Amino acid sequence: MHARALEAELPGLVVAAGCLRGEPGIEAIARTSPRPVAVVPLLMAEGFILDRLRELLAGIDGLTIARTVGTHPLLARVVAEAAEATTRARGWRAQEVVLVLAAHGTPRHPGSGEAAAALALRVRETAAWAAVETAFLEQAPLLGVRLSALAVRKVVVVGLFVDAGPHGKDDVEEALAAAPGPVAYTGPIGAAPAIRRILRERAGLG
Repeated sequence: MHARALEAELPGLVVAAGCLRGEPGIEAIARTSPRPVAVVPLLMAEGFILDRLRELLAGIDGLTIARTVGTHPLLARVVAEAAEATTRARGWRAQEVVLVLAAHGTPRHPGSGEAAAALALRVRETAAWAAVETAFLEQAPLLGVRLSALAVRKVVVVGLFVDAGPHGKDDVEEALAAAPGPVAYTGPIGAAPAIRRILRERAGLG
């Protein structure tokens, strides 16, 4: 989705989307694309998956790997805008809402949790939320546990996921369905059109 849109926005530039797992594979794209190649990881953290990506692409000439989308300062504003839109749609006020940033997380690398925590700090500065918390699918605090602890508080969950796949849709919605209080989901933040600006800046395209 973003690759096609960026090609339309930047005529003459080759933009391709590659997968670490699945097709088209990122390694094949990296080796066959015109030089120079800028790889922008559409990841929310600099953790286990980024390490795997660097290992896979190591030694390929004419290639640079940018920092991940999830560490860009603009992401806090993208998250806040998505949360504000969902809050308004529910007829709630930010001051009465606990914002929960839901990420994948992993005990295999601290980078995932650290990235979510750093983003939560930046988001707290964008609006008068009652609180901004983090929760995860595969490390503590788990999303379901966090939502149970918030009990009857109004909660807006922002998915720190690339798309509405098994994690960004199914896993999150399962946790939301079991929540004891009023909760709304923005969906995965990776689908937001503003992500393309981050991709461009990470690639050095302004």
